[in-house]
Amino acid sequence: MRSENMRLSNIELLRIVSMAMVLAVHFAGAAFGLPSPDDLASPTAMMLGKNAVESLTIVGVNCFILISGFFGIRASWKGLANFTFTCLFASVVVFMLYCVENGFSWSFLFESLCVYSSTDLWFVPSYLVLYLLSPVLNAGLKSLDRRKLCLFIAGLVFINVYLGWLRGGKVNSYGYNEMQMIFIYSIGRLLRRELPVLSSISAEWWGIIFLICSAGTFLTAFFLPSREAFAYNAPFVVMASVSFFLMFAVMRPFHIKAVNWVASSAFMVYLLHKPPFIWNKLRGYLNMFYDDYSYPVFLLCVAGLFVGVFAVSILVDKMRQYAYPLKNH
Repeated sequence: MRSENMRLSNIELLRIVSMAMVLAVHFAGAAFGLPSPDDLASPTAMMLGKNAVESLTIVGVNCFILISGFFGIRASWKGLANFTFTCLFASVVVFMLYCVENGFSWSFLFESLCVYSSTDLWFVPSYLVLYLLSPVLNAGLKSLDRRKLCLFIAGLVFINVYLGWLRGGKVNSYGYNEMQMIFIYSIGRLLRRELPVLSSISAEWWGIIFLICSAGTFLTAFFLPSREAFAYNAPFVVMASVSFFLMFAVMRPFHIKAVNWVASSAFMVYLLHKPPFIWNKLRGYLNMFYDDYSYPVFLLCVAGLFVGVFAVSILVDKMRQYAYPLKNH
């Protein structure tokens, strides 16, 4: 039990890093846009830098789902209420900030309360579907022996990577939907079962594999539109996600309370920074930094904004936990 708890700290650190990666993806690609293959025919340092950041950090969302698959979602009414309240709390915070600047709006209030149906955050309703399906997924995956489980994962690869990413199938074109959740969650369950075998490869080697796969993603962007090169179900992205996850899963166990304290609030970073009202302001600041300052000062300002967004989000979630002190299930 002690060893398992200490391994949990490793994964909780990954939860923090994964959310930092999500924020970095938005700060790089979503704020400034990514170059097309035509643009990369004569690349600038800025283009290469954005693609490098995107290639290294695009795994954040997949790793966040892998964590859920690795430990398994224990669905319950209390857990569902906690997830809903977390999303609702963040939405109300954004609504209050909107009211401070623009005054009260009944329509925006209604949209803020409909956290599953009137949201620009694709992850929230998709994760809800995964949460509700998790009892069936857990029971089904547990019942499969190694051979059948590998065949099942191979089938998901065919559907999501070949039919979805390569052939542009509607079932999962770019990885922003429920099918991607099921795909990555199932891989997480497989990794948990095969961890004793996978642990024979050191964390350092998994890190090297991650860098190689990220380099593959980087090179792919020279030939494919960025939406395809950096899709969550792109082959190199999936392989990089798995190797990055395993780097943390097999590393030497450690236990730091502060890591678990921050990790329990990491999801709030996504919920607070990506709603359009907040994100448009952040993107405006980022572009202002780029237009008004030299490159070193620009990077310093971006780093400061990055840390500020992360820290404020964690503190806001601690307020949420105080208001609704229910642990996740």
